[in-house]
Amino acid sequence: MGKITKYFVAACIVLLAIITIGTSFSNKNKYYINVTDGAVEIWQGKFAPMGAGLLITLPGAQPPESIRAVYSKEEAFPFAFNYYIDRADALLDAPGMPDFEGIKLYLNKALSFGTTQDLSKAAYTRLNSIDLMILMYKADVAASKETISGFEAALRYLNKAALLEINDSQTELIKQKIKSIKILLAKPKAKQPEAGQPKALLEPK
Repeated sequence: MGKITKYFVAACIVLLAIITIGTSFSNKNKYYINVTDGAVEIWQGKFAPMGAGLLITLPGAQPPESIRAVYSKEEAFPFAFNYYIDRADALLDAPGMPDFEGIKLYLNKALSFGTTQDLSKAAYTRLNSIDLMILMYKADVAASKETISGFEAALRYLNKAALLEINDSQTELIKQKIKSIKILLAKPKAKQPEAGQPKALLEPK
């Protein structure tokens, strides 16, 4: 009788442990959206039967029209994804020279909340576009010096740009610029840079 009691107690302990672990996994897959003063918070259930911890705070985010008691990961993460995409777009549209580093920072944060292939692809496409803009700008500045070293630096930037996942029209633009630089390098002597503002990369006459 004693052994049966021991087996029964052991089985109850194992069953209780299984229930606790299962409940903990279930709680960890629960997400909550809270609205605070000027920010939206996303909370995630802890690996415990109860409780939640703050996952991320989104300052200035517009809260959903109606907030449910519980969200799944696939429902909560796109909210943060779109928040960072919007922040990247705002920096890109700001007057003056775009803050490329800030834009890339927001896009990389968006990637961490991309729950589907389409969302991740959208963020990667934007990152490639930003990298393309940076490399093209550096190429124009280097080529505007009108020196051999400047033209060679421009070619390096353009060759890096050609390795990005870009569309056909962007690829063709890079090819044309590379062709232009090579023609300029083939001239007997590259001119020295002139004083004043850098000139944009021009097609050869």
